[in-house]
Amino acid sequence: MADVHATGLRLNCRIKGRSRNIMPPLSSQRQTELDYHFKEGKAWLDSSNSGKNTTALSYAAFEFRLAIERIILQYWSGLAPGGAEELSFESIRSYKSIEKRIFQIAGHQKEINAKFEFARVLIQALKIPWEIPTPDIGKFSSYWHACSELCHIAWTLAATSQDLVSMAYNNLLEISDFLNKHLDGVTLWAKMEEMSFRKLQDDFVAGRVSSADVLDHLKKIGLYAVTETEGNVRKFIGEAIPPSKNDNPV
Repeated sequence: MADVHATGLRLNCRIKGRSRNIMPPLSSQRQTELDYHFKEGKAWLDSSNSGKNTTALSYAAFEFRLAIERIILQYWSGLAPGGAEELSFESIRSYKSIEKRIFQIAGHQKEINAKFEFARVLIQALKIPWEIPTPDIGKFSSYWHACSELCHIAWTLAATSQDLVSMAYNNLLEISDFLNKHLDGVTLWAKMEEMSFRKLQDDFVAGRVSSADVLDHLKKIGLYAVTETEGNVRKFIGEAIPPSKNDNPV
């Protein structure tokens, strides 16, 4: 886990590298790492012999469904006012309840898109080489339901049809690519601690200011970021933007 602090900005995130060793299916213990269920699902999918092993497709779908829940849970924990402490067993039992809570706190998808675009403006201004994919909550939900279809008895009966098997295999490949994109990027939710940054973000989301306006503002007030490891070791990251001589940083 790495925390990024900037002038008026705090980013809680999980950073995943692009090198991912896939373990065999059926690991003996469940794990809490962000990409654990993806790795399990990908291993099952790879062992399906291009979908010919329909049982492997079922297990791949089951693990991908859990991978979706784990990623969505990561977004919620970064968004919730109380962080991970706000999560409870009862609150995360239903995928729908997690999805609903995200929309309650973050707003509708269009608003979420704008907030992530605003975060990318800040990260790019600092020249931090992070990929920050925007979570399409509706697409996550659609893929979750698609995976669920392969976890019911109807799939056992449908698996006798080669056309349906090919469709299921291709759908899982698409889901795998979608999940991998999120795991290869930075799963974060920007939290604006300074009131001036909150207003700037609100103005950006509402379309009252553009990316160029945001950059002009940053050049006036200055911006920097540091990472903080679990051992509370801090170091600067990216390239700080010094404030204009005629302006004081917030």
